[in-house]
Amino acid sequence: MALVETFWKAGHKITGHDLDGSLSLGYRRFRAFFGTSPLVCLVAWDILFNARPRNSTPEHLLWALMLLKRYSIETFNATLIGVSEKTFRKWSHIFINLLADMPVLNWEQRFRNAPRDASTFISLDGTDFKIMEPSEFDPKWWSHKFNGPGLRYEIGICIRTGDIVWAHGGVPCGEWPDLRLARNAIVEALQPGEKVIADRGYNDQRYFDLPNGHADQQKKTNIGEA
Repeated sequence: MALVETFWKAGHKITGHDLDGSLSLGYRRFRAFFGTSPLVCLVAWDILFNARPRNSTPEHLLWALMLLKRYSIETFNATLIGVSEKTFRKWSHIFINLLADMPVLNWEQRFRNAPRDASTFISLDGTDFKIMEPSEFDPKWWSHKFNGPGLRYEIGICIRTGDIVWAHGGVPCGEWPDLRLARNAIVEALQPGEKVIADRGYNDQRYFDLPNGHADQQKKTNIGEA
Protein backbone atom coordinates (compact mmCIF):
# COMPACT_ATOMS: atom_id res chain seq x y z
CA MET A 1 0.00 0.00 0.00
CA ALA A 2 1.45 3.34 -1.06
CA LEU A 3 1.66 6.27 1.36
CA VAL A 4 2.65 9.91 1.00
CA GLU A 5 6.01 8.88 2.43
CA THR A 6 6.35 6.31 -0.36
CA PHE A 7 6.35 9.05 -2.99
CA TRP A 8 8.48 11.36 -0.85
CA LYS A 9 11.24 8.76 -0.56
CA ALA A 10 10.97 7.50 -4.14
CA GLY A 11 10.99 11.05 -5.49
CA HIS A 12 14.06 12.08 -3.58
CA LYS A 13 15.98 9.05 -4.78
CA ILE A 14 15.70 10.86 -8.10
CA THR A 15 16.18 14.44 -6.92
CA GLY A 16 19.10 13.54 -4.66
CA HIS A 17 17.66 15.49 -1.74
CA ASP A 18 18.82 14.40 1.70
CA LEU A 19 15.77 13.00 3.51
CA ASP A 20 17.17 14.36 6.77
CA GLY A 21 17.70 17.79 5.23
CA SER A 22 15.49 20.85 4.95
CA LEU A 23 11.80 19.98 4.57
CA SER A 24 10.95 23.17 2.68
CA LEU A 25 13.85 22.60 0.28
CA GLY A 26 12.70 19.03 -0.17
CA TYR A 27 9.22 20.16 -1.20
CA ARG A 28 10.65 22.73 -3.62
CA ARG A 29 12.86 20.12 -5.24
CA PHE A 30 10.03 17.62 -5.43
CA ARG A 31 7.83 20.13 -7.24
CA ALA A 32 10.71 21.19 -9.47
CA PHE A 33 11.12 17.59 -10.66
CA PHE A 34 7.54 16.32 -10.65
CA GLY A 35 5.35 19.42 -10.81
CA THR A 36 3.25 18.55 -7.77
CA SER A 37 3.37 17.31 -4.17
CA PRO A 38 3.72 13.76 -2.78
CA LEU A 39 0.11 13.99 -1.53
CA VAL A 40 -1.25 14.70 -5.01
CA CYS A 41 0.87 11.82 -6.34
CA LEU A 42 -0.79 9.52 -3.82
CA VAL A 43 -4.27 10.76 -4.76
CA ALA A 44 -3.56 10.10 -8.46
CA TRP A 45 -2.11 6.68 -7.63
CA ASP A 46 -5.24 5.70 -5.70
CA ILE A 47 -7.61 7.01 -8.39
CA LEU A 48 -5.75 4.89 -10.95
CA PHE A 49 -6.04 1.74 -8.80
CA ASN A 50 -8.28 -0.14 -11.24
CA ALA A 51 -6.60 1.20 -14.37
CA ARG A 52 -2.88 0.87 -13.73
CA PRO A 53 -1.00 -2.38 -14.49
CA ARG A 54 -0.72 -4.67 -11.48
CA ASN A 55 3.07 -4.76 -11.78
CA SER A 56 3.40 -0.96 -11.85
CA THR A 57 5.04 0.91 -8.99
CA PRO A 58 4.86 4.46 -7.59
CA GLU A 59 8.20 5.11 -9.26
CA HIS A 60 6.60 4.64 -12.67
CA LEU A 61 4.07 7.38 -11.92
CA LEU A 62 6.92 9.67 -10.88
CA TRP A 63 8.74 8.97 -14.15
CA ALA A 64 5.68 10.14 -16.07
CA LEU A 65 5.33 13.28 -13.95
CA MET A 66 9.02 14.07 -14.38
CA LEU A 67 8.72 13.74 -18.16
CA LEU A 68 5.68 16.02 -18.19
CA LYS A 69 7.32 18.58 -15.92
CA ARG A 70 10.86 18.71 -17.30
CA TYR A 71 10.47 17.31 -20.83
CA SER A 72 14.13 16.33 -21.03
CA ILE A 73 15.45 14.02 -23.73
CA GLU A 74 14.88 10.32 -23.21
CA THR A 75 18.56 9.47 -22.80
CA PHE A 76 18.92 11.99 -19.97
CA ASN A 77 15.80 10.76 -18.16
CA ALA A 78 16.73 7.10 -18.42
CA THR A 79 20.28 7.79 -17.21
CA LEU A 80 19.02 9.85 -14.27
CA ILE A 81 16.65 7.07 -13.21
CA GLY A 82 19.14 4.28 -13.88
CA VAL A 83 17.08 2.26 -16.36
CA SER A 84 17.15 1.64 -20.09
CA GLU A 85 15.53 4.11 -22.47
CA LYS A 86 13.06 1.41 -23.49
CA THR A 87 11.98 0.83 -19.89
CA PHE A 88 11.63 4.54 -19.16
CA ARG A 89 9.64 5.09 -22.34
CA LYS A 90 7.30 2.17 -21.64
CA TRP A 91 6.31 3.13 -18.11
CA SER A 92 6.29 6.90 -18.47
CA HIS A 93 4.03 6.69 -21.52
CA ILE A 94 1.70 4.20 -19.81
CA PHE A 95 1.15 6.59 -16.92
CA ILE A 96 0.93 9.71 -19.08
CA ASN A 97 -1.96 8.08 -20.93
CA LEU A 98 -3.56 6.98 -17.66
CA LEU A 99 -3.28 10.50 -16.24
CA ALA A 100 -4.79 11.98 -19.38
CA ASP A 101 -7.83 9.73 -19.00
CA MET A 102 -8.32 10.26 -15.26
CA PRO A 103 -11.90 11.25 -14.39
CA VAL A 104 -11.00 14.25 -12.25
CA LEU A 105 -12.93 17.11 -13.85
CA ASN A 106 -16.66 17.53 -13.28
CA TRP A 107 -18.26 20.04 -15.65
CA GLU A 108 -21.43 20.16 -13.55
CA GLN A 109 -19.45 21.53 -10.59
CA ARG A 110 -19.44 24.94 -12.27
CA PHE A 111 -22.89 25.53 -10.75
CA ARG A 112 -21.69 25.27 -7.14
CA ASN A 113 -22.60 28.26 -4.96
CA ALA A 114 -24.18 30.06 -7.92
CA PRO A 115 -27.36 32.10 -7.36
CA ARG A 116 -30.48 30.91 -9.14
CA ASP A 117 -30.50 33.73 -11.69
CA ALA A 118 -26.81 33.37 -12.64
CA SER A 119 -25.88 32.85 -16.28
CA THR A 120 -22.08 33.01 -15.94
CA PHE A 121 -20.28 30.29 -14.01
CA ILE A 122 -16.69 29.98 -15.25
CA SER A 123 -13.74 31.93 -16.56
CA LEU A 124 -11.82 30.51 -19.52
CA ASP A 125 -8.32 31.11 -20.77
CA GLY A 126 -5.75 29.43 -22.96
CA THR A 127 -2.39 28.20 -21.74
CA ASP A 128 0.54 27.12 -23.88
CA PHE A 129 3.06 24.39 -23.10
CA LYS A 130 6.51 24.29 -24.63
CA ILE A 131 7.48 21.29 -26.74
CA MET A 132 10.62 20.27 -28.60
CA GLU A 133 10.86 21.86 -32.04
CA PRO A 134 9.40 19.40 -34.60
CA SER A 135 12.07 18.07 -36.94
CA GLU A 136 10.53 19.88 -39.89
CA PHE A 137 9.74 23.52 -39.09
CA ASP A 138 6.09 24.47 -39.33
CA PRO A 139 4.66 27.81 -38.11
CA LYS A 140 1.51 26.04 -36.91
CA TRP A 141 3.37 25.15 -33.70
CA TRP A 142 4.48 28.71 -32.87
CA SER A 143 3.28 30.24 -29.62
CA HIS A 144 3.39 34.03 -29.29
CA LYS A 145 3.53 33.58 -25.51
CA PHE A 146 7.09 32.24 -25.47
CA ASN A 147 8.13 32.66 -29.11
CA GLY A 148 8.59 28.97 -29.76
CA PRO A 149 6.79 25.69 -30.51
CA GLY A 150 4.03 24.59 -28.18
CA LEU A 151 0.69 22.94 -27.55
CA ARG A 152 -2.35 24.96 -26.51
CA TYR A 153 -4.99 24.02 -23.98
CA GLU A 154 -7.94 25.92 -22.57
CA ILE A 155 -8.75 25.76 -18.86
CA GLY A 156 -12.13 26.63 -17.35
CA ILE A 157 -12.35 27.61 -13.67
CA CYS A 158 -15.51 27.97 -11.59
CA ILE A 159 -15.59 31.66 -10.61
CA ARG A 160 -17.17 30.93 -7.24
CA THR A 161 -15.10 27.98 -5.99
CA GLY A 162 -11.84 28.20 -7.95
CA ASP A 163 -12.19 24.55 -9.03
CA ILE A 164 -10.97 23.53 -12.47
CA VAL A 165 -14.06 22.20 -14.24
CA TRP A 166 -12.97 22.19 -17.89
CA ALA A 167 -9.84 21.30 -19.85
CA HIS A 168 -9.54 20.86 -23.59
CA GLY A 169 -6.87 21.06 -26.24
CA GLY A 170 -3.40 19.73 -26.83
CA VAL A 171 -3.35 21.33 -30.28
CA PRO A 172 -0.70 23.35 -32.18
CA CYS A 173 -0.59 26.90 -30.80
CA GLY A 174 -0.24 28.74 -34.09
CA GLU A 175 -3.04 26.84 -35.76
CA TRP A 176 -5.53 27.15 -32.90
CA PRO A 177 -6.17 30.67 -31.55
CA ASP A 178 -8.18 30.81 -28.34
CA LEU A 179 -11.53 31.53 -29.97
CA ARG A 180 -11.24 28.70 -32.49
CA LEU A 181 -10.34 26.26 -29.72
CA ALA A 182 -13.32 27.40 -27.65
CA ARG A 183 -15.71 27.03 -30.58
CA ASN A 184 -14.37 23.52 -31.09
CA ALA A 185 -15.89 22.22 -27.85
CA ILE A 186 -16.91 24.39 -24.93
CA VAL A 187 -19.54 26.46 -26.71
CA GLU A 188 -21.40 23.21 -27.41
CA ALA A 189 -21.32 22.36 -23.71
CA LEU A 190 -22.96 25.61 -22.56
CA GLN A 191 -26.61 25.83 -21.64
CA PRO A 192 -28.86 28.21 -23.63
CA GLY A 193 -28.09 31.74 -22.47
CA GLU A 194 -25.00 30.71 -20.51
CA LYS A 195 -21.87 32.80 -21.01
CA VAL A 196 -18.22 32.48 -20.07
CA ILE A 197 -15.93 35.19 -18.68
CA ALA A 198 -12.86 35.50 -20.89
CA ASP A 199 -10.33 37.99 -22.24
CA ARG A 200 -10.42 39.88 -25.55
CA GLY A 201 -9.13 36.86 -27.45
CA TYR A 202 -12.64 35.43 -27.19
CA ASN A 203 -14.48 38.11 -29.14
CA ASP A 204 -17.84 36.42 -29.64
CA GLN A 205 -20.59 38.04 -27.58
CA ARG A 206 -22.94 35.11 -28.10
CA TYR A 207 -20.89 32.99 -25.71
CA PHE A 208 -18.35 35.20 -23.95
CA ASP A 209 -18.56 38.08 -21.50
CA LEU A 210 -15.46 40.24 -21.82
CA PRO A 211 -14.46 42.39 -18.85
CA ASN A 212 -14.13 45.94 -20.15
CA GLY A 213 -14.08 49.19 -18.23
CA HIS A 214 -15.21 50.26 -14.77
CA ALA A 215 -18.67 48.68 -15.02
CA ASP A 216 -17.16 45.23 -15.32
CA GLN A 217 -14.68 45.53 -12.46
CA GLN A 218 -16.37 42.68 -10.59
CA LYS A 219 -15.78 40.35 -13.50
CA LYS A 220 -12.10 41.26 -13.51
CA THR A 221 -12.00 40.52 -9.80
CA ASN A 222 -13.63 37.14 -10.41
CA ILE A 223 -10.98 36.21 -12.95
CA GLY A 224 -8.20 37.27 -10.59
CA GLU A 225 -9.62 35.28 -7.70
CA ALA A 226 -10.18 32.20 -9.84
